[in-house]
Amino acid sequence: TETRPRLGAPSFLEDWPKLPAAVAIGDTTFKVEFYLDEEFGTPGAFIIRNLHKSEFYLKTMTLQNVPGKGKVHFACYSWVYPADKYKYDRVFFANQ
Repeated sequence: TETRPRLGAPSFLEDWPKLPAAVAIGDTTFKVEFYLDEEFGTPGAFIIRNLHKSEFYLKTMTLQNVPGKGKVHFACYSWVYPADKYKYDRVFFANQ
């Protein structure tokens, strides 16, 4: 049987922090909250659209408290350019 991909509700980084939490020199951590219905299943990918004027380098993203799974980690290690420069959103897949 074929499983059709499902999309969850979009989430946004509401206020780009002026002084975000630093993790290591040159690294920054942002917190974005997602709502995930328990019947959704384990996310295998996420879509990202950069609405900021500058590109940024996305190292990783970790979803925490995923129903039935706990954490889901995405190893991205890629530049995400502003949406006005590209026709398509970026897609990253889980490191499972």
